[in-house]
Amino acid sequence: MRDVWGTCGAALGTRLPAPWVASLGSALGRALWWLLPKRRGLACASVHRRLGVSGPAAERIARESFRHTGMAFAEIFQGRGTGPRFLHEQVTVERPDLLAALFSSTRPAVVVSGHLGAWELLVALMALFPHRPACQVVVRLPKSPFLRGLILHARNQARIRTVGHRDASAGVLAMLRAGGLAAFLVDHHCRRAEAERLPFLGREASVNRGPALLAVRAKAEVWPLFLVREPKTGSFRLLQESPLNTRGLTGDPAARVRSVCRFYTQAVEHAVRRYPEQWLWMHRRWKA
Repeated sequence: MRDVWGTCGAALGTRLPAPWVASLGSALGRALWWLLPKRRGLACASVHRRLGVSGPAAERIARESFRHTGMAFAEIFQGRGTGPRFLHEQVTVERPDLLAALFSSTRPAVVVSGHLGAWELLVALMALFPHRPACQVVVRLPKSPFLRGLILHARNQARIRTVGHRDASAGVLAMLRAGGLAAFLVDHHCRRAEAERLPFLGREASVNRGPALLAVRAKAEVWPLFLVREPKTGSFRLLQESPLNTRGLTGDPAARVRSVCRFYTQAVEHAVRRYPEQWLWMHRRWKA
């Protein structure tokens, strides 16, 4: 029954006009800033230490980060309405050559991104690859049946299937080997048993090796992709870096997996340094 309520909630949410969703998300972010003092303090301290900015500057970036995070949470309701028209009319593609290469490639593709900017809308753009046999988005699903139902209904589309990370390995690998595309958010903390320890913003952090392991086994291309907001215009910018071809990696399997982890961790760091106010600084990224 709770899954049904989550589905109904998502269905109602998708009817909201985009400006309402943006306003709702911004208000949610401001509310979280005041309701979560420990997370607020964590975000300010992390920005100060990792970016080396002054206390007032760190607070400004952290406050904006909460607002952008609230907007990202609200944008889950817009996913079903995001398609080619959105990409053509509201998104500035920074590297059209790389996007064209991703669209035309027939190689298995692992798209990696982070909790930066409009990551929920980026998930919806994965449906725009008609030549792919399948597109799967691997996420950490919440334990709450209500939230799980809401997320699955909002994210799943005709060409997108959302998969819980605990159940992903075999199915995603088979899909990739058939020429499919899998998308991952790779900037969250994970258990040591699942992680490589690598530098991120100047301090060692746990990096999920799961996407790298799948990419190496499927001999996939790894594509960093980020969708950030342009606050002055209300539009978006698609950031993309050149892909890593796992076929060209050398060394034993463990070394190749570590190379892929390092590649996408550095890609996330580059994007965060460009748009620090749009990253999820409230997350405990640097746990021991």
